[in-house]
Amino acid sequence: MKRIICLLAAAVLLAGGCGASVAEIAPEGRIRCIVMGWDHFRTMEDTSPCSANNVEIMTAVFRDFLPGAEITRKFGGTARAEDFAKLIAETCRGATEADVLYLYLSTHGVIWEENGETRMAFLISDGKEEDALEPRRIREILDGIPGRKILILDACHSGAVAEEITGENYRVIASGGRMEDSYFWIAPNRPEAGTGYFTSALEGALRASLPEQIDPDGDGWVTAEELRGRMEEIYGASTLSCSGAGFGPEETEGAAKAVFRMTEAAQTETRITGIRFDQTEQEENRTAVSFRFTVRRETRVDYRLIPMKNGKWAFDDAMTLPDRERSGGVRGQLSPGEKTRRIRVSEENLGEEGKALLQIISLQGLHGQVPVLEASKMIVRGEEN
Repeated sequence: MKRIICLLAAAVLLAGGCGASVAEIAPEGRIRCIVMGWDHFRTMEDTSPCSANNVEIMTAVFRDFLPGAEITRKFGGTARAEDFAKLIAETCRGATEADVLYLYLSTHGVIWEENGETRMAFLISDGKEEDALEPRRIREILDGIPGRKILILDACHSGAVAEEITGENYRVIASGGRMEDSYFWIAPNRPEAGTGYFTSALEGALRASLPEQIDPDGDGWVTAEELRGRMEEIYGASTLSCSGAGFGPEETEGAAKAVFRMTEAAQTETRITGIRFDQTEQEENRTAVSFRFTVRRETRVDYRLIPMKNGKWAFDDAMTLPDRERSGGVRGQLSPGEKTRRIRVSEENLGEEGKALLQIISLQGLHGQVPVLEASKMIVRGEEN
């Protein structure tokens, strides 16, 4: 963990490879990506190593799916709103209306009541100092930057930004609704392993989807709507909140509406691809969910069922089962090939609120000890979808 933080402690400017293809997103301008995350807070729970790993994941996503983009990454350190604004301004110095800015944030999001109004802010902190960035302040900072802005946000209550930052120059993809929590995971006995569910799903949508799932029109571009559609299939922990150009009928055609460029090379290392959930069906005293996926390389797979209690996922009450397949005599070890599975969830396992989160988890690493969340789906009692 210390090694990860040291590598990310200062802002680093990275240059991608040849930008000939992705340049069509900004044919007369530049594409800049700012990737920021915080794990250490003064007033909230420490989330190590989740935001640090989220920053690494999104840096790689921008590098692979926006080749040629200029990437600035910064983990921690920035603990004041004025320093945040300064970083944005310095990174975007000389920007024009032809440019595109991607801003990714991973942190705690908080809400509170003030004078009858529900307010929301992102926390930025170095563990000692701490500041709150409200959506209106982020909007003020970004309004001073010419060009299009695409915000990708992994934080509780981040849907407030999708509600408040709108307009033809903005696109927002947020991990949850204004009043909704977002979630992260940390692997037991593996303190270096953990990410945000939203960030993991975004990476999985790009790296582990079949072409028809992430790029249904086959034009080689992933639009905001295509990304949203695929993420909603494999991200069940909370509700995506999206806004801005790219989510409505006013959207332009061609590369100008895209947010990512598909590259086959970026998908070659995945072990499981093409996860597809079929219709949920009701059986006597049980809810059945069927799904399919393809295993590219031998890997272990577990299924985890998490009930909802008091409006939140009760992770401490989760039930984990290995896949039924036995490759090499080991239950849960899957051989390469196409797989079809059907899981039946009892009334008891759905819990008092009749909702549960089903997770598909692969176990990777040299000894299969590092869990990777491949997909999740919310199961609701009495609902067929």
